[in-house]
Amino acid sequence: MKHFLYLLLLVFPSIVSAQGINSLYDDKTIIDSLNHEIKVAKSDSLKGIIHFKISTIYLKDNNKKMFLKHLFYGKRLAKQNQFLNDVFYYYNAQRFILEPDRKAYQKALELADKHLIKYDLPEVYSMRALIYRNQYINLVMMDKPEQGFKVLLEKSIPMAKKANDSELMGILNKSVAVTFYNDLKYDKAEFYISESIKYIEKKAIKSSTYQESLMESYLLYAEILMEQSKYDSINSLLIKVGDKLKEYPSSNMYPSYYYTKGLYEHKRGRYEEALKSYNLGISKALKSDDGFGIVRINFVKFNTLKQLKRYEEAKRLLITTINDKNTHIIDKKNYTKELAWVFKQLNDLPNALHYSERYIELSDSLNTDSYEKEIATLEAKYKSAENSKKINLLEIQKQKALLDSERNYRYLILLISSLAILIIILLFVWRDSKNKAKLAKQKEINYHQSLDALKSQRTLDVMQAMIDGEEKERTRLARDLHDGVGSRLSSLKMQMEQKIELLSNKSDFSPISDSLKLSITELRQVAFNLIPEVLLKLGLELALKDLCYSMSTHEVIIHFSSNEIDRSIKPSHQIAIFRIVQELINNALKHANCTEIIIDCSQNHNLFLITVEDNGKGFDYKVLEKLEGLGIKNIKNRVELLDGTLDIQSQIGIGTIFNIELRISFGDE
Repeated sequence: MKHFLYLLLLVFPSIVSAQGINSLYDDKTIIDSLNHEIKVAKSDSLKGIIHFKISTIYLKDNNKKMFLKHLFYGKRLAKQNQFLNDVFYYYNAQRFILEPDRKAYQKALELADKHLIKYDLPEVYSMRALIYRNQYINLVMMDKPEQGFKVLLEKSIPMAKKANDSELMGILNKSVAVTFYNDLKYDKAEFYISESIKYIEKKAIKSSTYQESLMESYLLYAEILMEQSKYDSINSLLIKVGDKLKEYPSSNMYPSYYYTKGLYEHKRGRYEEALKSYNLGISKALKSDDGFGIVRINFVKFNTLKQLKRYEEAKRLLITTINDKNTHIIDKKNYTKELAWVFKQLNDLPNALHYSERYIELSDSLNTDSYEKEIATLEAKYKSAENSKKINLLEIQKQKALLDSERNYRYLILLISSLAILIIILLFVWRDSKNKAKLAKQKEINYHQSLDALKSQRTLDVMQAMIDGEEKERTRLARDLHDGVGSRLSSLKMQMEQKIELLSNKSDFSPISDSLKLSITELRQVAFNLIPEVLLKLGLELALKDLCYSMSTHEVIIHFSSNEIDRSIKPSHQIAIFRIVQELINNALKHANCTEIIIDCSQNHNLFLITVEDNGKGFDYKVLEKLEGLGIKNIKNRVELLDGTLDIQSQIGIGTIFNIELRISFGDE
């Protein structure tokens, strides 16, 4: 089960901009499914992980209230689980994404990395890669692009390669492309954005932000191609994004789409079409309360109006943009300069002069900005010192009042102390009698618990004896078949082939020879299924690998991966693990109608984790309790004998995942 928990931990946030996080707002189905998983989850740890997962989805949709609610639900459920408490810092750092305090966000990211560095897990590698990537974005926003780019190249990307996740590699390559795009190095930007798209498109299991990541890459690719006047592929990229957005009319990605589409129309000289796109983008930005998106589109819209020499409209647009609260002071300065130019084209020289002077004032204010901040800091320190003096004076007056009243309290304290001693004596007497009653009741409870434990142990002993007897009988039967019937059939085949060599018409006996050869092969396969020799000779890992290879067919491909499986695991435990995996594969082949099965086995000290996933037809959760066939019962019995847990996740039309956690022992029996 722990392996399944690790998989739930991951989240891939989209590129953060000033207005928030790009989202299709298509997450209701995912959230409903995760809420259902919380209801059926059997442990607080699993519930906590799912709450963490839900919190990131709400953050992606800019719902900070629900983000914090589920974040701290998860924190409470983590309790004494050290791993989940460390993972909390990773999710908690995301709360600073939309905050203006960049330094606080940087510290939160560094703290999260410090808590996760001790874990050697692919899922944790992915989280740490995203931490470094968010540090890169944050450092760029702090005007430290070179330092941020170094973190991206030297820490984030190597960690993502270690995690071996293609979507994450796509996201990071997109970040590299953005850096080169901002530096006007369009050829390098084109290379990395094309790599980003390749990585994301080959992702086998889609994440909750897969579509957003892919569409962001398409739009950025289109802008980079425009800067190089490579127009052939741009229209197809815009069509892909436009068709996908039609499925999500409430998405806040529309402003970015219409921004890029408008730039494309402008570059091709279709200025009226560009204005239509810009107006649609502004309309969508208003609906999603995206003030920064409006300001961004207004600036490129101004360039189109300027190209059309529609100076009156350009003037009104710039005045509106300059007065917008979302316009940065540096942008206001640049827009003011443009506005002075527009007034000059309209022969309104007084206003042209006014805005030229305003441009100079803004330039000067930007130069004196650091000085004003220093004055504000000194003023704050002065006020702090004055407040400290007032607090000290109040403290002196308070101490004097306490000394004056202390004498009056002494007699009262003596009286209260005497009464308290009497009450304490009475409490001791009462507690002693109560404890005796509790002790008698607890003894009775312990007696019943001991009986229940004894019954459970006897049941386990019977199950173990049955399984041991079954394995011994399998071993005996397999050896009898292999050494007895198998050897005689092989000898018979050799004798027959020698006789056939002496005959003139050998072809008449070919069907008999082939049939005998097939019988020997099938007999050996039966013997292998009863007790695989490779398990006894070469160990569990190679036996599982051989099992997956032998059971693969042209219709169903079985993938197997393993991690640090110790050959010193007790033989009985190795056989139990082998039988569990063998039964799960048989179930998938018989009932799932799948084309692919993924087997993953890993070991961490005395914990053994098994994940078996297929892409078959799945089944309804309502019939999960009815899955009591012989195969499922055998699996449950073996899991229970190894003090393990079994978790089954299945969706109709998507597939089924079995997650098993076992406690194993080492050494010869």
